[in-house]
Amino acid sequence: MITIKHPDKLEACSDILQKSKLNTFDVINLQKKIFGSENASIGQFNQRHKSYDKSTIIKILDYQRKNSLNNSELAHTFQA
Repeated sequence: MITIKHPDKLEACSDILQKSKLNTFDVINLQKKIFGSENASIGQFNQRHKSYDKSTIIKILDYQRKNSLNNSELAHTFQA
């Protein structure tokens, strides 16, 4: 039996969860949808320990270009 900690968030995440394979970008979006933003000190610690694969970096840079974001705006957007 599977226990879901946040059943209220299941519908918001269903589009991502229906994929047969998740990439890093999907995991970032899931984390953001489920947990929202975190306090600043935890966020700073996590940022130091993040790494992305090449396809995720390309998707993030495409997102930046399509939305005309500067680096600070982009970082704020993907801050988990």
